[in-house]
Amino acid sequence: MEAMTDSLQDLTTMSHDLIFLHGGHQPRCVSTVNKRFDGYHALQFMTRGRLELWYDQRRFDLAGPTVWPTPPGPLIRFHRAPGPRKCPWWEHRYVAFKGAAVEHWKAEGLWLSGPQIIRNGAKMARRFDELLSRMQRTDSWGNRIAVNMLEGILLDLADQRGPANEAAGDPWLDHLLARLEQCIDKPETDYEQLASEQAMSVSTLRRRFRQTTGTPIHTYLLQLRMSEARRLLGDDDLPIKRIAEQLGYNDVFYFSRQFRQITGVPPATYRRSRQR
Repeated sequence: MEAMTDSLQDLTTMSHDLIFLHGGHQPRCVSTVNKRFDGYHALQFMTRGRLELWYDQRRFDLAGPTVWPTPPGPLIRFHRAPGPRKCPWWEHRYVAFKGAAVEHWKAEGLWLSGPQIIRNGAKMARRFDELLSRMQRTDSWGNRIAVNMLEGILLDLADQRGPANEAAGDPWLDHLLARLEQCIDKPETDYEQLASEQAMSVSTLRRRFRQTTGTPIHTYLLQLRMSEARRLLGDDDLPIKRIAEQLGYNDVFYFSRQFRQITGVPPATYRRSRQR
């Protein structure tokens, strides 16, 4: 009973030490953010799309389900990624807050130092949506639950990073993510070539990528490919077979099976849902 009382007191203190400012969900975001987050933090989440992210002079290429922090201090910029595969929009969720609880999370190692690829984007999207809903409540219980949910998200992200996680933004990882972007439409990915470019064996490349991102490299590439498929299905009238061919699939049925594996619905069903 004493332990339970202490736990409830900790939760009450935490809720009083964190103030939610605002949050939102933009299914087709085209905004450009270029500012300093003075006096508050925010947790940003992209479900799909591609972004270019800057913390002062540190640059990241983001693709697919990714969470990234926007802390006070640096000049932070993010916008649609340039290049031949430039996406017209990205799906964006975020929550902004301030308070001493953030420093508590930093001291425990829960706060992110940079962008983090998400294993299950759909699951994280549902958690963000529930958090955004709880934030709208004005009663004390709603706020406490929202704080608890946010901390739960940070705990899961920390767990995915693991104790062997390397610092986000390592040059080898930035280069590899850019190279994987170029492999979206290739039916066979030359992992030996990618590993050679990093002066690693294939097994070392796979291990370091999973340790750093929390996701196997082949799963990340598949999520990247399906993110492009969703874009084409939502913004183009190309036949599904043609989309599959553009993404390197010789078998449209195999493409459809992998698309359903990642998104939970067949390509045709997804296209109809975007046209409503």
